[in-house]
Parts: sequence; structure tokens; C-alpha cells
Amino acid sequence: MEGKLWKTINNLYEMQRVICEYMLNDTVLLQELKSFDLIVYESFSFCAVLVSELLGIPKVIVFSGPPNGPGTFAHNIPHPVSYIPAPMTLFTSEMTFLQRLVNFGAYNFIQSAEQVLIARYMGSLKEEYNITPGKSYQEAAGTAELVLFLADFALEYPQPLLPGQIMVGAISAKADPETLPPELKDFIDSAGGHGFVIASFGSYAQTIIAKEKIDVLAEAFGKVKQKVIWKLKGYIPSSLKQNIRVMSWIPQSDLLAHKDIKAFVSHVGHNSLYESAYHGVPVVAVPLCTDQFSNARKAEHFGLAKVLDHKTMNAEELSEAIQHVIDEPRYIYRVISLSSELLTLTHE
Repeated sequence: MEGKLWKTINNLYEMQRVICEYMLNDTVLLQELKSFDLIVYESFSFCAVLVSELLGIPKVIVFSGPPNGPGTFAHNIPHPVSYIPAPMTLFTSEMTFLQRLVNFGAYNFIQSAEQVLIARYMGSLKEEYNITPGKSYQEAAGTAELVLFLADFALEYPQPLLPGQIMVGAISAKADPETLPPELKDFIDSAGGHGFVIASFGSYAQTIIAKEKIDVLAEAFGKVKQKVIWKLKGYIPSSLKQNIRVMSWIPQSDLLAHKDIKAFVSHVGHNSLYESAYHGVPVVAVPLCTDQFSNARKAEHFGLAKVLDHKTMNAEELSEAIQHVIDEPRYIYRVISLSSELLTLTHE
């Protein structure tokens, strides 16, 4: 699994390098970009750093995650390893001495791996095109005018930040939800006072979750008394209970804002985690890959989620977990408290 993951990461960096080479060779595009005063780019758009340096345009970087996430090392963000967990370690800010040692090793390993990958793919391009030869790619990336994080300390571990490094909150969550389509509204209204649950496992769930496990999910959803709105593509179980509505796409933030929502069964991607907290909805976290495991651990630490292993869970465990987060007062208390904090901070 580790070898496959490393190969996938290398392929992603290689894809970025190929795209970047096309951009650097596109003289028409570069000429048009010279008229801009600022480049705002997402953290994994590595080529934006080279374009910014080549054209002498100031840059602002946006991280769609917390300041201790992957890719943050080049930006001089303080990472005290005694209480800031390294990416994907599943530690919290409360670590034992042994966990701190492991965290120190993980932090240095991930930082070194990032430096190797950047040097191999982006650093080589920087040298080839003779872009600001006096500094490395990491040094160039670290000169961003602003570093913005789509996160908030209401749902993150305490971490020092330097001037120009700013948490901007849950911007993917809608303060004013849109009206639901009539068929969804009618389905929710037919819940008979029990409310409804939504289930969504991200864009690539069908490539990770086996058909047998999808059948387990269907069985579990059929056991709960709430209506279930399930985002699902690809394989659809043949026998679904009447309380389940399968859709290829759902208005997730609008549904989370609905007054009758009871729980969210989620892979806990970053946006899903923040949207559920913003709207005060308890979560059954079923992480599938990458940062989702850290997100699930964080959601559990902050008291808004119960975590299940998608490989080993059965229908009974999942249905009981859904009912547990709905009925257990401590989940409701925590999500309401978090929602209040995020709403206040977002609208300040």
C-alpha cells in the first residue's frame, strides 16, 4: 500500500510538472498574465510559484486545510512538534512523550519527502528555465504576500502563526441555504417527525469502497428510522428500503442547514467536516484515505463525531453509531457550541 501511495504521489507531481512546462512555453499566455497585479493560487498549484517568480508578480497562497497540513513547510509556519501533530499521524495536540518522538520523526520525514519531490519536479523546471536562480523553489514559495487557510481555530489544534498567515474560516458553508428541489423537500417532509440523515463519501468513493461494503451501507441505512439521502454513483444495491433516496449529487451544505437534519455519515473531507460543524450536525465519520483519517481523529477529539473503520464495520455497528450520535446529548452540545463559534467568527 505504501509503495502504491508513493507512486500515486509521484504521478501527481509529474502531472503538475508537465502542465507547468506547457505554461512556461506558452508565450501568449505569459504575455497576457504580465498585466495582472496579483496571483492567487491554491497550495497544490505548484506552477503558480514559478509563474509568479518569472513575471515578478506578487502572490497569495490559499491552503484548503489547516496550517499543520501537507505542503505548509515551505511557508515558515511554526510547527512545534511537542503539540502540533504532523500530517496523517492521527495524533492530537495532547501527546505522550513517545508520541512526541514519533511525531518529530514523522514531521521530518514528511518535510524531507516534500523537499525531494519539489526538487525533482519543480526545482528542475526552475533551473531549466533559469527562473530567479538565486533562490530555491521553497524559498520562492515562502515569499508569498499572504498565506490563507480555509480553517478556523474553533476546529483546529492550537498553533502559532506569523504575520500574514491568516485563518479565514469555513467559507464553503452557506449561511443562507437555497431552497431544496421539490422531490427532496417532499422526501424529507415524509419523515414523520424522525428527521433525516445524509450520507456522502466524496467524489472517489466508488473507487475505494467495494460493492460488498456498499451493500453493508444499504443494510445499515435501512435499519434507521430516519430518512436517508445518500450520494452514490456507480454500483447501486438492488434492494433499497423505502427510507433511502440515492442521488448522484446532493446539495450538501443546503441539506446540512435544514432544520430536520439529524446526522451526517461522511468520509470527513475537510469541507465536509467544516460544513457539518458550521451547521451544528453530528457526524458518523467513515474515513477512506489520506487526510480523512486525521480529520476523523480531529472530529472525534473535538466531540462532534463517532469514528468507524470502513473495512471492518458491519451494518449493525453503523446503524447503532448513527442512532448514537443522534441520541447522545454530548454530541448535540458540542456541535451546537462549535456552530456558534464558527458562525460568530465567520460573520465578524
